[in-house]
Amino acid sequence: MPLTMLTAVLVVTTVAAVVQGSLGLGLALVASPGLSMVDPAFVPLPILVAALVASLWTMVRDQRHGLAPSFGWTLIGIPLGIPVGILLLQSLSSTSLMLMLGLSVLALAPLAAMRLPALRVGPASLGVGGFLSALAGTTVGLTGPTVAVVYHELEPAVLRFTMAVYLTIVQTIAIAALLVSGMVTATDLRLVALAIPGTALGLVLSGRVAARLKPAVARRAVIVVCAVAGLSVTVRALIDLFHD
Repeated sequence: MPLTMLTAVLVVTTVAAVVQGSLGLGLALVASPGLSMVDPAFVPLPILVAALVASLWTMVRDQRHGLAPSFGWTLIGIPLGIPVGILLLQSLSSTSLMLMLGLSVLALAPLAAMRLPALRVGPASLGVGGFLSALAGTTVGLTGPTVAVVYHELEPAVLRFTMAVYLTIVQTIAIAALLVSGMVTATDLRLVALAIPGTALGLVLSGRVAARLKPAVARRAVIVVCAVAGLSVTVRALIDLFHD
């Protein structure tokens, strides 16, 4: 891989890890569009592994803050979301998946900002959010936004720890499912190695950023990150669609 591409991978993963370590999610959301432009094979496995590293780091760092209420409902959709994601990977093109899921995330972000009753914390919103998050994470690396938009009004530290626990569970299962499905190649392992250095650097830097973020700013930033991630994936899918 050319030096310019390696530099791009380092910069993208560093910035994405700073976002995740500061807000509780964002590595896969921020990095997936950029890394897929460097090499489409970054999605889904390499970005999932890098995101798992970030989730584990954040979970250990913020464990004293505790879980959000009704957290167990976020796990209900995982056993269905991941296998459905595997089936979609085997039956639909990556462009179709990016377009479908990117538009879904893009639509949810402003709805959450409007505080619609359907997106308030509760069994239904968290269960559906957990299902969609597991599906999107397995297919295009967009794990977390459909849960984060429901929880975005939590105290930032509680949100970070809650999302870290949730993402660790989903990402671990998704990676295991991809391994079992036989969809992992030597290229995937090489790209994992390229994604880790920037991830580690960004996580180290994120502690200072998180300490300086005001709660109101952090809550708005969660919505913005989800919206931008959905928009980026949608634009990438449209570029691929018209390029073909």
